[in-house]
Amino acid sequence: MLDTPVTGKRQVARGMFVIGMHAPEIASAVRAGQFVNLGWSGGPILRRPFSVYRAEGEHIEVVLKAVGSGTGQMLAMEVGDRLSCLGPLGRGCWSAAVSVSRRCCSRPATRGSRA
Repeated sequence: MLDTPVTGKRQVARGMFVIGMHAPEIASAVRAGQFVNLGWSGGPILRRPFSVYRAEGEHIEVVLKAVGSGTGQMLAMEVGDRLSCLGPLGRGCWSAAVSVSRRCCSRPATRGSRA
């Protein structure tokens, strides 16, 4: 579990925001399909799960929309505010993605042969 500072917040669509955090341990280990559980002082008792949208260098980003009081509180955070970040969680899909891309890029099977 990391105490991570918020490094940025930007609106990407109506009501949709990206929040960036400095989380080098997570950024170096996260794979596609994994998520983090976020909590904060004064926030809800239960952490909120968010898919990792982007991991670059020592930073991660999550996408969210304010749909309740918890996500509303997150969107009220400013750069420098701190989040408790647990992750990366979930199995991810790196090996499956590699397998699929190899299959899609290989020669098509000919009649009577097995793929």
